[in-house]
Amino acid sequence: MIPVNEQLKTALLWGLVIAAIFFFVMHFGKSPERAQSITFSEFIRDVRSHDVTSVTLQQNKVTGQLSSGTRFATYNPETNNTSLLARLERDHVRILAKPPAEPSFFMSLLENVLPFVLLIGLWWWLM
Repeated sequence: MIPVNEQLKTALLWGLVIAAIFFFVMHFGKSPERAQSITFSEFIRDVRSHDVTSVTLQQNKVTGQLSSGTRFATYNPETNNTSLLARLERDHVRILAKPPAEPSFFMSLLENVLPFVLLIGLWWWLM
């Protein structure tokens, strides 16, 4: 029969392994967007030719939809979006602006607490 202390160490180790796997899957396993990556020059060309129906602006990230239904994504190198906004408005493109993405409270907590829990758990397991 395994002593209770050894069972607890084993259970803690498995719990830490599962927590670490969960953390990496949640943090790094995000599915990529189903959007075709295009250059900013191609995006401007599509806007000028009235092929862009809608765009979403989030900081310098530009995603949207072409008149063919194809979703696209590009990066806006401009720090000031006024010229881009003027062009989009002139070409009657529907614009949705989003605030910068913020990590969820759970992910922030997990990113800050999990390393310490893993280190403390490893230290305790080795004792």
